[in-house]
Amino acid sequence: MVDERRERERRARAAGAGGAGAPPPGANRRFGERRGAVTPGALPSALEGIVDGSDFLSLTAEEIYRQSYAPAVAPDRAECLAFRLGEEEYALDIEVLREIIFPPPVTIVPRAPEEVVGVLALRGSMVTVVDLRRRLGFGSQGATGRTRILVVHHEDELYGLIVDAVSEVVRYVPTAIEPPPPTHRRMESDYVRGVIYHEQRLLIVLELDRLLAFGEAR
Repeated sequence: MVDERRERERRARAAGAGGAGAPPPGANRRFGERRGAVTPGALPSALEGIVDGSDFLSLTAEEIYRQSYAPAVAPDRAECLAFRLGEEEYALDIEVLREIIFPPPVTIVPRAPEEVVGVLALRGSMVTVVDLRRRLGFGSQGATGRTRILVVHHEDELYGLIVDAVSEVVRYVPTAIEPPPPTHRRMESDYVRGVIYHEQRLLIVLELDRLLAFGEAR
C-alpha cells in the first residue's frame, strides 16, 4: 500500500511539472507575430528600414503590402506613396509601385538621357534608373542614408526612381486631387497630375506616363 501511494504521488508530481509549468501554445511567439503571417526572414531584405530610417516593415511590394499588412481600402479611396525631393513632398500611385530598394551599383549606359543614371539587374529583370531630381529640373545630389529607389512598372518595363527619402503610404479620396498651383515651374508642372492636402502638408502627385516619356516635347 505504501509503495502504491508513493507511486501515485510520484506520477502526480511528474504530471504537474509537465502540465502546469509548460508554456501555452504560441507563448514563445514574439510580440507582433501572428499565425499565418509572413515571417521576417521570408520578406525581401530591401524592405527593411525604408521609412525614415526605422526598422519596421511598413512598405512592401504591392502584393505583400495588400495581402499581409494593409486593411481593405474603401472603394471611394485610393493610396499613394509619399516621398521627398529636397524640401518638397511628392507622391505616386501605389498601384505602379513594385518595391523599394536601397541604391545598389548601377551600370552606366552610353548616350542615355541626362536624367537616366544607368541600369541595374533586379532578380533577373533589367531596371532603368532615373534621377528624379534631374528629371524635375532640380540639381542632382549624392546619395545619403535615406536615399531610396522606387521600382515602378510602366508599359511592360521596370524603372527605378531615385528619391531623397520615403515618407509614408497616404490614403486619399481621388476627387480631393486639385490642379497644380501656379507657383510651380513650367518644367515641373509638365509631370504633375495635381496636389493633395494631407495633414497640413502639400503632396505633389506626379503623372508617371509623362514622367517617363523620354524624348517627347514638353
